[in-house]
Amino acid sequence: AKNGLENYACNLKNSLRDETLKNKFTTSDREKLTEIVDSTISWLEKNPNSTKEDILTKQKELESVAMPI
Repeated sequence: AKNGLENYACNLKNSLRDETLKNKFTTSDREKLTEIVDSTISWLEKNPNSTKEDILTKQKELESVAMPI
């Protein structure tokens, strides 16, 4: 679960940096995504021993912001 969340967050971050994709996001959406992705990556680094349930909850939080965009 941890690797899945980490990969998802990193893929989103890379999409936000990709020149061909980043212009498809509004500035507001880019800011929201950047904030939640950075927050998620930081959380993962600070909580290396988190439970599967905690990780899945964090992934749902990230998806709830990313999916509508």
